[in-house]
Amino acid sequence: MNMKLDVDKQAALDLHNQAHREAPGAQLLDLVWDNDLAGDAEAWALQMAVTGYFKYFPQRENGENIAYFGPAGNCNYIAATQAWIEEKQLYHGQVLTAKPRHEAEEDQQKQWGSLHGDYLTRSG
Repeated sequence: MNMKLDVDKQAALDLHNQAHREAPGAQLLDLVWDNDLAGDAEAWALQMAVTGYFKYFPQRENGENIAYFGPAGNCNYIAATQAWIEEKQLYHGQVLTAKPRHEAEEDQQKQWGSLHGDYLTRSG
């Protein structure tokens, strides 16, 4: 379900969708905000903040990218999105299956082909 986003979140989502549109291959639909996905991501981000241990959610159906900005309160949604987009330069068509599952899925997401949802959250 869509909702009106604050300016920073909307700008990051727009940046993400622009990169998504520029990716080679079949044109995919723009990502839209999903409140259920947002709630799940926020709960996991808060759990990571409490434990201080950053890892991928163990029982996930969605891909995820994790960005860390410290100290607390320094999160910038646009900077995180831009950093993920810039990681695309690290992929040159190599086979990704030799990597652990989470790394291979993250690389696949960088090519935008399997991304169905997006959520940016911050804790702290």
